[in-house]
Amino acid sequence: MSPPRTSMLPALFMLAASCAPTARPKPTASSMPPEDTPNVTRAKTPEGPEARWVRTGRTTRVILPLPEGTLVLMGGRRALVRADGSILDEKVLTPEPLDDMLAVPTPRGLRLVGYNSQALYRFDDPLGEPRVLVEAFLVGAANTISKVGAGPGFVAVWDSDGGGAPALLLDVETGATRTLAGWPDVPPTEILFRSMDEGAVVFESIGLALTRDGGKTFQVPDADKPEERVYDFGLGRRRDRIEAVRGDFRAPIDFANNRVGAFARRFVGMAQTNPTLAWIEATETDPIELAIRDGSPDPRGGVFIAVNRMAARVDPRTGAALEVAWNPLNLQMDTLHDPHWHDIMACRAAHLPDRGLVFCPMDSDRVETAAFSVKGPLTLRRVEMPKLSQTYVHEVVQRPRGALVFFGHCAPPRAKDASAEAEEERVVLCASGAGGDVEPVRPAPDLYDQSSGGLEGVGALDDGTIVHLKGITGNHVDPQGESGVPIPETRFELFSRSIKPELLPPITFDEGARGPTKVLGSIEQDESGALHAMVSLNDEIVHVRQPLSGPATVTPLSAHHAQFRRGRGVILGDDLLLSPDAGASWFNAGPLPKDPVHKDATLGALPSESGIAMLRWLRVGWGPAAPYPSAPPPPVGPPLAILPKPSEMEPTVRTLSCARRGRIGAAPPLWDARARQAMYDAASGAVSTVDHRLIEEVVVAQSAEVVAGRLEAFASSDGETAERWTLQAIDPHETTGKVDTWTVPAPPDVPLLPDLDGVVRRGNRTLFVVFHHEGGRLVYDLVLATPGKPPRTTRLRKHPDGSFLTATLGPNDDDPVVGNIGQYLFAWMADGSLRNVAPLHGPRNVAEAGILGSKDLPVLLNGYGWAAVQTLPLGAGANATSPLPLHGWTLHRPPMRGGFWAMPTCRPGASGMLFRLREQNERILLEVDGVKSTDPSIHALYYEIRVDKGSACIESVDVSLGEEELPDRPHPFGFVTAHFPKKTAHAMEWGDGGSFVRMACTLH
Repeated sequence: MSPPRTSMLPALFMLAASCAPTARPKPTASSMPPEDTPNVTRAKTPEGPEARWVRTGRTTRVILPLPEGTLVLMGGRRALVRADGSILDEKVLTPEPLDDMLAVPTPRGLRLVGYNSQALYRFDDPLGEPRVLVEAFLVGAANTISKVGAGPGFVAVWDSDGGGAPALLLDVETGATRTLAGWPDVPPTEILFRSMDEGAVVFESIGLALTRDGGKTFQVPDADKPEERVYDFGLGRRRDRIEAVRGDFRAPIDFANNRVGAFARRFVGMAQTNPTLAWIEATETDPIELAIRDGSPDPRGGVFIAVNRMAARVDPRTGAALEVAWNPLNLQMDTLHDPHWHDIMACRAAHLPDRGLVFCPMDSDRVETAAFSVKGPLTLRRVEMPKLSQTYVHEVVQRPRGALVFFGHCAPPRAKDASAEAEEERVVLCASGAGGDVEPVRPAPDLYDQSSGGLEGVGALDDGTIVHLKGITGNHVDPQGESGVPIPETRFELFSRSIKPELLPPITFDEGARGPTKVLGSIEQDESGALHAMVSLNDEIVHVRQPLSGPATVTPLSAHHAQFRRGRGVILGDDLLLSPDAGASWFNAGPLPKDPVHKDATLGALPSESGIAMLRWLRVGWGPAAPYPSAPPPPVGPPLAILPKPSEMEPTVRTLSCARRGRIGAAPPLWDARARQAMYDAASGAVSTVDHRLIEEVVVAQSAEVVAGRLEAFASSDGETAERWTLQAIDPHETTGKVDTWTVPAPPDVPLLPDLDGVVRRGNRTLFVVFHHEGGRLVYDLVLATPGKPPRTTRLRKHPDGSFLTATLGPNDDDPVVGNIGQYLFAWMADGSLRNVAPLHGPRNVAEAGILGSKDLPVLLNGYGWAAVQTLPLGAGANATSPLPLHGWTLHRPPMRGGFWAMPTCRPGASGMLFRLREQNERILLEVDGVKSTDPSIHALYYEIRVDKGSACIESVDVSLGEEELPDRPHPFGFVTAHFPKKTAHAMEWGDGGSFVRMACTLH
């Protein structure tokens, strides 16, 4: 028989509000709820300072100094930090918190703008009402604002639709459309001016350029370290200075001398005397949000917070830092080529009677501990404690007067087998008493879901006892026990160092109820000694109140979320119900906040001693509060511009329509691995049973190119490296099906079997691209083979920021091999010299090396909806640290959808620069003799374009298919190539008896 259960939420509050496990008197009128919540009996709203609602969730950053104070963003809220440390909050809310603010120079002085993904605003008063300049296009497919730049009198808006070029250029005063007349033709990716004359701009692939005349002329600056030009960086403003910024690394820009300094790691904030500004500059973390989520109330007032580089004692009501201290724990020593963009991680803080502790995740698998005094100035010192597990450090359960509980490595090592070299330290539940000594909780509680990283179902009591709710199923038990698996008994279990675990009476739930599947938050103890827990049961939430003697009371809640944490409780139903005393009493805090963006999101709530965090809302404090702010007032005036509607993302589908014109000859058996190997072996004279060779190959249907190839490595006497390579290629562009074979000495210091990345073929020459790993970098060995000549080799090392190597061959024997490796354009000349022609700036490798002749290198910057071409000389004086030219580009505007893949085919006699492109986002259908393939499996689609004097056309297409079979045809096609000006085409069939077939093809 089930124990008596209260029917609805009222009984929970009548029982939970009692100070002892005795009958509670009938509530007085002063403690009754208001009339709008007639079914809820609650305790009187706590007295004390009024709580307030605050928004958060966006950027925290120092913007710029103003006469009345320093303008900052805290969680996306505008504020002024004054010299005396006080903070002025924004007078009028923006519709959404802000992602950033910029100062736009105008003839009348600086204009302030701020933006988030939904809109761009101008602020005539730094803390006043917003005037909307741009709204995002929110009808149908959403297009949002991703970045904003500040030019002389205008703002540049980049959208989420991509492409590199700004979507809008608007006059900051009038909203009129602006152009970049006289600027270089290559699109800018960053714009930041500090005055009407001086500004810095980052151009796609070229990098940083400076102007001192408002953009009439630009110059590429000299650099203290020219090799740093390849790195992707942004532009930032600190006070009146503009810097290049890459993670924690900053490079000063000197406009007067047209120079950019070397990047150096600078922890901003160290020089700040104002503690609030020091915290914001160093951590970019909202102090109020961190105080509520992970802070620990300080006995001297305020809340202690920390990230893995700085700690602070703050006023949680205003966010003002009362004092700060740099964390002595090891800061992440990232490097310029691999900075940690998100390395500021929140620490978990806890106060014990004699000291405070802070647990800081330092990287993906390391947690360090520091201690701070609860008296005197704020300082931190590193302490040796059992190592916490980063995987399980999501929460630290603590009682300021009692115990501290966490997952860590506090267990003594197990006895190791003599043959075992090492064993991972065990992750167990650890507890620390008031004295600070740490031991594992014994016997180990049967935690149902340790892998989740939480400490749900665990609590720490005032006397140092650890409590655990035993019998949580974690959804692993059949709901009714029909499978024969018994439903476990649920009861509270108390762990003390001096006695064995004490079990409280079993908790009985409704008949037919499965065992509870999850405890929501921690277990708390009220002043009467009763334990409180929120439990997920039968797809509902119940509150369990367990006195230390006698049966538990189970109360169902009409709620979608409930949780206990750090001595506080929260229930989310139609209203927000709060308990400031571990579940002993509750009060109604009014309706729930609304999230204007995530309208359908289910609200969650995280309670702490300082308040509650709910999505982007913070309820600061536990006193009475006005209802959450209603919708902010609309910004002043209609938007002056709407972000363009996003372009259609459907791929451009073209049809290669071909007609058979007769059989040419037999096709090689590339589809059959055994037959293919026999063909290679027959051409090289190798014996297939030798055991001192290793084979690496690429097949036409899988290669990065459309030439099949094999690398055969023969081991040297040491068995670790290769003595020689045999390289072979089968080019389906040729219709003979022959195997070309070359043998070369293996390059030094290469593993026995490296990777064959691809085979490139043009004219008489074949290029084999081979790579291996060395010290975290890719090392490429290129082998260029020409009939009648000995093969020659060269080696390139990939820059760590770059992508894989791409290479292109010219048709003549004296043409260079050109391409890019990582962030550099290179040319391998006929005389054997290797030249890094120019570095390429930025995160996206949009540059393609083309084919023109032996003395020039055509370069194509192929963006989204734009392209630019220029020819670079390949003289002996090529300088690997000189960036691409800023001027002299010919701009092209291929269709936004499809790009060059949407261009017409070339006519006979077409000339100009030739570029070979791989199309990864578009599609091609194959039609043969009027029959279309239904759903082609495309492994590789390459096409070559001619670019000349502002026009472009497609010269040829290569399609590698995955055995694409046409209806009513006995042999599928594996490869099709078509050259449109020459009007030549052929296909290669797969399967036994497959042939090369002459075709006549058009592209439409």
